Amino acid sequence: MDKNYEDLRAMLLQTGIKEILRSDWDTLYDNAEAFNRGREFGIPDDGLAVYSEASVSVRKRTHKILKIQMEEKKQDKAILYFYGGSFILRPLEGDSASAYNFGKQTGMDVWYPYYPLCIKDNVADAYEMLAQTYEMMLEEYDAENIYFLALSSGGMLAIGTLLYAMRKDGDLPMPKRIISISPAHEPTSNECLEHMKELSERDVFVDWRWMSKFNTALRNARFIPYYMTAPTIVDFDGLPPIDFYFGSDDVALAGADMFEEACRKAGIEYTMNVGEDSCHCYPLFTMTEAGRKAQQQILEALKGQTQRP
Repeated sequence: MDKNYEDLRAMLLQTGIKEILRSDWDTLYDNAEAFNRGREFGIPDDGLAVYSEASVSVRKRTHKILKIQMEEKKQDKAILYFYGGSFILRPLEGDSASAYNFGKQTGMDVWYPYYPLCIKDNVADAYEMLAQTYEMMLEEYDAENIYFLALSSGGMLAIGTLLYAMRKDGDLPMPKRIISISPAHEPTSNECLEHMKELSERDVFVDWRWMSKFNTALRNARFIPYYMTAPTIVDFDGLPPIDFYFGSDDVALAGADMFEEACRKAGIEYTMNVGEDSCHCYPLFTMTEAGRKAQQQILEALKGQTQRP
């Protein structure tokens, strides 16, 4: 194993996210809210970019969007950045820096929504907020110049948001591409669940126990359509091309076959990338060789260059 990967695994274990997601129902949300304390929306004061904010309202709650521009002038192309947090955690300190980094290296604007979490809200609220955010972007950018870049739970939300939006407005134009990194997914078969359990032994971020609770946790005591917790059960017809990234030591890898089958059935373009000796969301971590290679592929895709698995 790459020494850098060993060091990365040790660092990620120290975030404490794995332990939160292994919590039982009695302590799960208390632990999540303790983690979220102090991680509310804020405008960075680092002077690295031009920052501003926008907001949308869902069920009388206001949710913020951080807008990141490299220059005062708005660019022609933009990224809608879906951070990961297992639907209950606010972004880590490095997440907004990662969003900035992708904007910097591509010269694109970045929209970074703080979507509703499944503590006070549920995943349907997140889809509504994100769909509204995308509609706002369409007022400023052509659809063919918008890319979805999404991590973990955000990887599922990026796909689910478009499935949700198409059901609201069948004429909604699609973004150019979705880049879905370690998309979370409810296990929809015993085989998938057993694979998650196996991978969970090596995953330093996510635990199978949490993903197996999606059907209950993401609903938050409200009825929602099943595809909102398990998007691969419905037709992907109409979605744009999708680039998937999974690590070899990644609980989300258990759902890769389901995503691949959904893309094949719909006949949409996709790539499936699995990094060896790699963790959940490995393209973010360029200290490893696999992470560097994957991030370079993603940057090329965002710049409109042909991407290969």
